[in-house]
Amino acid sequence: GDVMQSLVNYAQQDASVRPNGGGLPRWEQMNINSGGMVGDGDDTIIASSYAFGATRFDTQGAWAAMDKGASQPGTTSDGRLVRSGLEEYIKKGYVPESASITLEYCNDDFALSQFAKSQGHYEKSVSYQNRAQNWTNLFDVSTGYLRPRLADGAWMGNFSPTSEKGFTEGTAPQYLWLVNFNLRGLIDKLGGNDQAFERLDHFFTKLNAGPRSEFAFMGNEPCEETPWVYDFASAPWRTQNVVRRIQNELFTSKPSGLPGNDDAGALASWYVFSALGLYPEIPGVAGFVVGSQVFPRAIFHLENGAIIQIIG
Repeated sequence: GDVMQSLVNYAQQDASVRPNGGGLPRWEQMNINSGGMVGDGDDTIIASSYAFGATRFDTQGAWAAMDKGASQPGTTSDGRLVRSGLEEYIKKGYVPESASITLEYCNDDFALSQFAKSQGHYEKSVSYQNRAQNWTNLFDVSTGYLRPRLADGAWMGNFSPTSEKGFTEGTAPQYLWLVNFNLRGLIDKLGGNDQAFERLDHFFTKLNAGPRSEFAFMGNEPCEETPWVYDFASAPWRTQNVVRRIQNELFTSKPSGLPGNDDAGALASWYVFSALGLYPEIPGVAGFVVGSQVFPRAIFHLENGAIIQIIG
């Protein structure tokens, strides 16, 4: 709750000194919003934190900043655009030439829909829920991938499953599964469970193949959620198998024991969740997908005095 309140304070203070300010920061570095990377991740952070019980912050102040950044093109934070390409995203249903930014916004919008509903903004909740389905505008039946489109609606040319063009630190195979909030819908578009298994099994032939590859790149954030997609195709044992391979092959106790840039704890937290046999797959929703725990018993001592045990 304290962290969420700090984000609210940041947005409100920014609004008081900049005409277009009042948005939430992205990639804070050295006490300033660097505007690095893509997406509007604070929406998912705030919505998920609230859903899991961190509710002691100015939720209406948070909602005002979240909604402004997601609905008013030109909104800034520290002078940096909160959502680049927002005007076209709203009009066209995608950000031209960038599948990765579009998919980030879809996840953010789903989280916004959940938070809006919790705060009583029901019409806005429906609007953001509908907007989250913009990922379908990127689905190319001919290739079976989510692909970037040009401003005129045409597919971006020279498509290759090993190209980063239209993606951020990744490729179409690595971003295909980034529909965390509607994985069943994605699996259905791919042709059903068997087709999803085939695609996923091939994808995990290599676990950390790098950004210009048709295989998994578990050293980077876009692939962190993918091992749990099997759960949504009714094959949890496949999730358990892949997760254990990743743990055993990519994480060690050596100084170089992480498979990539930890990025403020992204990879380390992935390992902790996976070792507990749980993963927070869906943004803005208080729940976990299930794997298999590493430990015979894990005990959580909660702030309210309650104790949770996971027993293998």
